[in-house]
This record gives sequence, structure tokens and C-alpha cells, in this order.
Amino acid sequence: MLRIAACDDCPEDRGLLDGHLKTYFSGAPLSYTLSLYESAKDFQKHYVAYSYDIIFLDVEMPGENGIEIAKEIRRIDSQVIIIFLTSHKKYVFSSFLAEPLQYLIKPLDVQHLAQTMALSEKRVAKRREDYYLLNHNNTTINLPLSQILYFESRGRIVNAYTDIECHPFYAKLNDVEKELSGKDFLRAHQSYLINMQYISRISAASIFLSTGKELPISRSKKNAINDKFWSYLGRLM
Repeated sequence: MLRIAACDDCPEDRGLLDGHLKTYFSGAPLSYTLSLYESAKDFQKHYVAYSYDIIFLDVEMPGENGIEIAKEIRRIDSQVIIIFLTSHKKYVFSSFLAEPLQYLIKPLDVQHLAQTMALSEKRVAKRREDYYLLNHNNTTINLPLSQILYFESRGRIVNAYTDIECHPFYAKLNDVEKELSGKDFLRAHQSYLINMQYISRISAASIFLSTGKELPISRSKKNAINDKFWSYLGRLM
């Protein structure tokens, strides 16, 4: 399923995009959800990082424009696909820092939108191989594995930590470990699954992350932990 958001202050343009997407997905095997926002303020109030695969942003809106919103999104989500909507081409160059996939001119052309969506689908499919999908409070979030420092188990809750925030979700750490089998994550303790990319050193009782965080290790697993970490380092050389 593709999770799509669109922010546009014009009701007619929102309706046109909604209709074109319905047409496109009526002939596609992939399903989708579409969240429509009528203003920058409305979008920013509800936006959760990593909760969308594709975001359509109207460039010209009262208050903060689509390009500024996109730059804010890029500070916390470098991978989400951003597509700008506008009636004028003059904003093309100023949008480059937000790294948009495409720049669609209004009124939307259904064929041009279809081509953009086909490209978006391919990028999302490739990207999901390196993401962890979690759900909490009816919000689905795709976290890049490269940004996850570690998972921590606390009862029925597992917390996924990045360097800027914590994402809680209901799961068993054993199941998370199985899902990430073959990825560069190390089960160092009953309560911790650690991204080896961020390990700076391992002592007799702890793992130290490059962020300064210290996490405990199971003494009974110390030899296996060292072996797995050295194997990981060997693959990097």
C-alpha cells in the first residue's frame, strides 16, 4: 500500500488530484491511502515523520509555502518522495534544495501524473527493502534502518530509537529480531537489539554507541556478540 498526502489550499485542485489518483489506481494492483490537507498549518499539525511514502505539496499557499514545508520535511526524512504542484514554472530552481522527484504544472495532466506515480512506485518498492515498518496509535511509520540506533524492549512495548526521537510500538523483540535477520542488527541483551553501524566499542559488560549511549550486554553471549561484530567489521573492509 502506498501512503500519500497532499497539501493544497485550492479545493478544485485537491479534487482534481484525488480524481486522477483514483483513475490511476483503478488500473494498478497496488492499493493506496490519500490524506488531503487544505493548508500548510493543517498539514504541519498532523504530519508525523516517516508516515507517508509520497507527499504532494502546492508551492503557492498562504503563509508558509510548499517549498519551505518540504525543506522542513527533508530535515527529518531524507527519503520521502516529494512532488510539487504549481501554476508557474518560476519556482523550479528554488525548489532544488528540497530534492523533489517531480514538478507538476497545474491543471494536472492525467498522463503526466501517471508517469510520475509509476516512477514513485518503483522508488518506494526499492526503498522499503531498507526500512522497518511499525504501527502505533493508528499511524504507520517507515523508519530507515540506517537511522535506527537500537530497539529496546519494555514489556509489551518495543521502542525504536533514532538520534532525534523514540518510536514506540507493540511487538516482541524476538519477532523484530527475526524480521531483521540478515540485516546488521545485533541482539546484545534480552532487551536490546542494536544497529552495529553505531557501535564504537564493546567492553566486558557494555556496548558503547557513537552517540555516547551505553547499553548492557548479556555476559553469556559476550563471545558470540564479539564474533558477530568482528564479522560485520570484516565485511566493511
